[in-house]
Amino acid sequence: MSLLGLSAAFFSFVVPGLSDRLGRRPVVAASCLVGVLVPLAALYWHGSLYALGALVFIGWAASGTLPLLMGTIPSETIPARYVATSMGLTVGIGEVLGGVSAPALAGTAADHYGLTAPLFIQAVCALAGALTALALQETAPRRVSAPAGRSQLAT
Repeated sequence: MSLLGLSAAFFSFVVPGLSDRLGRRPVVAASCLVGVLVPLAALYWHGSLYALGALVFIGWAASGTLPLLMGTIPSETIPARYVATSMGLTVGIGEVLGGVSAPALAGTAADHYGLTAPLFIQAVCALAGALTALALQETAPRRVSAPAGRSQLAT
């Protein structure tokens, strides 16, 4: 559990920093896709405990998308007067669905289908997050203001 906390703290700086340089959409999509590592490693890894720790640490990079999804992207997307409302709704809906409903759903699935069901749900949610991120409109200032046909990374 402490490894997850360290990973979340680390990637809460790394992922937003990368999104400033590479763009919000590709970084959020890639981070969510990497998040599939955690449940798959927990289910199928039979090697070294240290390697499992590394897979879980890297896979938990998906948690680095939270500052982007809850604050940065909404504040760059809508007019300033609606930012607080937008962020409050984002956090509120996330808490109700992710904090209240998802554990009940995962517990029910575990009761009916076995203890691996919550991990498969986590993997499907990570994939859904990656696919949903592909629909994001790019909001990173460095990427939005880049001239057509010229990457901002080259400057």
